Amino acid sequence: MKSKIQPSLIDLIRQHPEQATYLNTALQVDTLRGEALIISGIHQLQQQQPQRALLPLAEASQIYFSNPQIQALFARTLLNAQRPDMAERFLERMMYRFPTDEALRQLYTEAIRKTYPPEQLAKKLQALTRPADDATPGTPFEPKAAGKNQIESTVDILVPVYKGQKDTLDCLQSLIQFLSSNQTPHQIIVLDDASPEGNLVNALQRLARKGQITYIRREQNLGFIKNINRGMALHQNRDVVWLNADTRVHGNWLDRLKTNAYSHEQTASATPFSNNGELMSVPEMRQQAPMPDAARPKVDAVSGGQA
Repeated sequence: MKSKIQPSLIDLIRQHPEQATYLNTALQVDTLRGEALIISGIHQLQQQQPQRALLPLAEASQIYFSNPQIQALFARTLLNAQRPDMAERFLERMMYRFPTDEALRQLYTEAIRKTYPPEQLAKKLQALTRPADDATPGTPFEPKAAGKNQIESTVDILVPVYKGQKDTLDCLQSLIQFLSSNQTPHQIIVLDDASPEGNLVNALQRLARKGQITYIRREQNLGFIKNINRGMALHQNRDVVWLNADTRVHGNWLDRLKTNAYSHEQTASATPFSNNGELMSVPEMRQQAPMPDAARPKVDAVSGGQA
């Protein structure tokens, strides 16, 4: 399929942005997806629908994480969609990454000027535009060596499981499908909290025998917190990702998540946007949106329901 698609497909999308067929095709091709996401978002903005533009432009901002213009476009969309709090948090990260970018500075000022008095506003801007001594503007922060406690390169993907065979297997298949799309080495660890579903247990054991997952079954039900805490204790020098068993990942999802987690040394954790992620839900905060068809992304929800 990839060999038959020419870059001229992007030209067709530009000429006919209303044609979902062209756009859906491009969204499924790695080399075209980023530009197609931007075109999708801009089309929604032109239609005065900034809420629908959030999903494609959020993913585009991750793909083009070193491009301040794309970050500014997403930040402007957050403001247009009446998300000033989210815009402020996003722009704070971008100001650390691009401390000399005037467009981001102006957007950040717009996002917070109604919240802070002029004196405090000036101090926040000064602090955010002063690059760290050990960081180069525009370069993601990387942890320093810490002897025996140095963070390993491998990341543990912890998937706590109890019930829900279809959702769980869909989640694991998406992880397996996009293993090669991520440069970050990672281990898929399924934490079976004494699941009562025999068919689910058998399916997980088959995946483990194939070497596709690491499977750990509890003798008795511990509950989510104890189960996940014991999973985090398996490799104490690794970063971990908590991944609910009813989610699906897409593309270089882990590379993008790690880039944001290490974008600044004061970042403690990173959370992706989701169609059902409470505060991180898009297009509506604290509202569940429909799970899109992973095989055929929609123009107005190109990455919803995916981490």
